[in-house]
Amino acid sequence: MKSLVLLIAIPLLLELIYKAILPDIALKSSLKYYLRILSFLSIGFGLIMLTSIRGIRSLSTFLLLTLVSLIFIELVSGHFLFWKSPNSRDIAILEILRPTTSQPILTESIRLRSQIPNQNQSVEIKKENLLANQKAFNREATLFRTDKHGFVLPSMVHSNPDKSIFFLGGSSTESMYVLEDLRFPYLSGRKMEEVSTLKINTINSALGGNHSMHSNSLLLHKIIPFAPDMVVLKHNINDVTTLAYEQSYHNRNWHRSLLINNTLDQPKDLKEEWVGMKPVFNADFVSKFSKSLDLFISLCQINEISPVLLTQPLFLQDSLFEKSSPEVKKRFNYSNENYSEFRKMVNSFNMVILSKADQQGVHVIDLAASIPKSNQYFYDYVHLTDEGSIKVAEFLAPEILKIVEKTQAD
Repeated sequence: MKSLVLLIAIPLLLELIYKAILPDIALKSSLKYYLRILSFLSIGFGLIMLTSIRGIRSLSTFLLLTLVSLIFIELVSGHFLFWKSPNSRDIAILEILRPTTSQPILTESIRLRSQIPNQNQSVEIKKENLLANQKAFNREATLFRTDKHGFVLPSMVHSNPDKSIFFLGGSSTESMYVLEDLRFPYLSGRKMEEVSTLKINTINSALGGNHSMHSNSLLLHKIIPFAPDMVVLKHNINDVTTLAYEQSYHNRNWHRSLLINNTLDQPKDLKEEWVGMKPVFNADFVSKFSKSLDLFISLCQINEISPVLLTQPLFLQDSLFEKSSPEVKKRFNYSNENYSEFRKMVNSFNMVILSKADQQGVHVIDLAASIPKSNQYFYDYVHLTDEGSIKVAEFLAPEILKIVEKTQAD
């Protein structure tokens, strides 16, 4: 009986130390290695003692007891030896075999701002985000889901499409409050198919808060492996605000930085981000945004992807206090001067998008000049209502289809 207790207790204790006390400590990887070896050795010795006492001579019985013991220990400690995902905290078998002395200590990594895969949530429509007296939504919440890759659903409707078109952007492209089948990245694909024989996947890979450099990273590290035919980029607002409050894309902001490391400012509630700070609008922001667009275009062209730029449609009031939502007023610290400078900069960025497309000879669609400025289409100064999203899809679909057909002809 004592042998059985030792067989279970000692490996379990070692496993719990390994699992609970030393998680993710690179400096102690050698200690973790020895704990794991001791755990397996103790199981082996325990089984030898048990089999000698019980008179078990069959090799198959001995091996079966070993397997059962291993599985039991792994299950109890919450450490699934044989089925653990490669992306999890550690990989038990590989960690035993891998040399530990040469393992680098991870101090920073690239931030990949992408949707969490397999989301399925009901997103509350918060009234404080709406324009004054705005009644754009006749519901309290909207369903928001993502697929296994972290793309906004509906996504890959065809398993073998003729064309795959990815959309990159921030929250105004993500369209979280808009009904699923009315979000313009998805709806534009369906409208193209109404007048074309092509099977077209239009995939929404946007995320609220992303600026153009985040999207460049997403394009390089996540989207290119899907071999898209076209990538549509819509950025402006988040670039302006990030640059105005942080002065650079390469910053220490916990939410907006391009790298993750231990020097970043402490995390804050995103709602309180930049509250109390004065934005500073510099002339060199235009150059920084222009270079980010150059990077996007180059990444696409190197990988034989058609880049398409969109200008940002806006519903900016003349005054911050005219119809702005409480959230917008707080964002600009209740300063009409800050708001006025912001309006000038976002208009300048739209002009950069148009001029960049002309300079580089790439396709551009001027949404800003095409979507009526009305609270029928916007629920705040930049985000679309259901009707606004339909309007954008109706305008985009024929324009993108022209580009697709022209690309095919070339």
